[in-house]
Amino acid sequence: MHQDEIRELFNRQAASYDTQWAKTASIIESGGFESPVRFFQAGLIHAWLSTRARRG
Repeated sequence: MHQDEIRELFNRQAASYDTQWAKTASIIESGGFESPVRFFQAGLIHAWLSTRARRG
């Protein structure tokens, strides 16, 4: 595989994860957290930051 083919394949696979970000944020919020912020990405690994929601 040439570098361009590898890049194209990665972009196609990564594009499918865009639709999952809202779902991931929803799961985090349903666990009792404020709206999360995705602050890091390395390949297909993402890191999210959030605080616990206040009760009341």
